Amino acid sequence: MNASQQHLLDAYRAAQHGTPTPPAPGRHDWQTVAELRDTVRDDLRFRAVTEGRPAHTYRRAALARTVAALMARLTAPFTSAARAPHTTAEARPRDTARGTTARGTTARGTAAQPRTSPARCN
Repeated sequence: MNASQQHLLDAYRAAQHGTPTPPAPGRHDWQTVAELRDTVRDDLRFRAVTEGRPAHTYRRAALARTVAALMARLTAPFTSAARAPHTTAEARPRDTARGTTARGTTARGTAAQPRTSPARCN
């Protein structure tokens, strides 16, 4: 039984008993997500305080890690390996019209077949 069928059954039972119908499935999903987020945040703050740490540093630490990783990526010198030409058949320049590489073979290593023009119907 899926959520919609369960909701219909609950609505039928509520109508039989004269009680209000339950909310449709998915109606309060964002509210539930927000409540869970707040619960996790409160738990993290509580644990930080009981361990003697400031309660707000996890955001600062995450931001500091992100900025450090970004700065390391931006300031890293380019290595010769990063600029080395590709040697595999898959990475060779292709003739886009025929699907062949610069050596005249297809990506699978077989010789390219000449293109034939389609037969015209007159």
